Order: sequence, then structure tokens, then C-alpha cells
Amino acid sequence: MSSTFEQTLDRYAEVAIRIGLNLQVGQRLLITDVRRGGVPIETAPLIRSLTAHAYAAGSPLVHVMWRDDALIRTRFERAPHDSFGEYPDWVARGLLEHVQGGGALLTVQAGNPDLLKDQDPAIVAGIQKLAFEKNKVLSELAGRNAYNWVVISASYSGWAAKVFPDLP
Repeated sequence: MSSTFEQTLDRYAEVAIRIGLNLQVGQRLLITDVRRGGVPIETAPLIRSLTAHAYAAGSPLVHVMWRDDALIRTRFERAPHDSFGEYPDWVARGLLEHVQGGGALLTVQAGNPDLLKDQDPAIVAGIQKLAFEKNKVLSELAGRNAYNWVVISASYSGWAAKVFPDLP
């Protein structure tokens, strides 16, 4: 990465933490994407910068929920299709406990638009709907601004290849 890109990424992270999220001294932070099960490991440079700025803002603990798109793909290729109606309830409980305990939630939305393009759209939509339903209370609390939250976007190679197919 060029230093200009790194500086821009770092500034984006700082603005997300200090202004978008308004993280307070002593407030724990969870970085994830609830809908997709975590942030892609490909976004690590941004997540590292967000984490550094969260600690600089006074957070005593920053936790990141990661995901690996290759593992998601493996589930669609190998898991029994009747298992797609399952959601880890401990995740929903943990997210709710985090925000009810005063923690902040930073959602990083990033996805490869072609990851599941050849999969049954009803199953893909069903998984997203299930995650939303299991975390409905969290969404309702966010709608009432009962905790600090912000959603930001990040791009990575899967997305970039789709949007800019002629660039390396």
C-alpha cells in the first residue's frame, strides 16, 4: 500500500471512531457485520486502524468478529441444506449483552458480490433474514439510538474485481 492510501485509510478510521461512532472513554467496542457474520479478513488494514483509533479514544477493549468468505463458500458447497435454518443463538445474546452493557458497535459492510452468485437466492436471502430476526432487538435498540453505533463500508479484492474488472 502506498503511504497516501495508508494515510487516507487511517483518516477514514479516525473519522469513523471519533465522529461517526463518537466512542467514549471507557467504552468497549465490537467491530463486526452482524448480517454477514463478521468482517472479512481481507479488510484487516482498515480494522487495525479502527482498533488503534478506538484505543487512542480511550476504549479499554476492542473485539473484532472476523469472517472468511472461503468458509462461507464451503458451507454452501458442503453443509446439509436443512442446516441453513440454524443461527448461533450465543452470537445474538453476546451482541445484545455487549450493547446493553454500554458497549459500542461498529459495523463494517464489505462483501464480494459474486461469492454466492451460483447459489440458491432463496437460501442466501433466508440466511440474511434469519440473522436479522435473531438480532431484531439489537436493531430496535439501534433505531432508538440506545447505544453508540455506526455503519461504514470497506472494499476489498472481490468487490474491486467486480466493479473494476480491467484493473489489477
